[in-house]
Amino acid sequence: MSFERCVPDPAMLARLMAELDTPMEEHESMIEAVDAVRHERFMQEIEADPRVREEWERFLFTSRDDEVDDF
Repeated sequence: MSFERCVPDPAMLARLMAELDTPMEEHESMIEAVDAVRHERFMQEIEADPRVREEWERFLFTSRDDEVDDF
């Protein structure tokens, strides 16, 4: 099939044009990619550093009711 015979889908073109108006840092795919990288780095840090792991576990296993009052 040659490109000359290709008929663009109007809905697809509208979506692509809307994405062009979205700044890169606000684009949904970019946000998901950055979140995935941050999660992976955090998990690596938890595995590599016992202090970080201890703090993370303390955070996970502490309920809001267990917090110390500062009175």
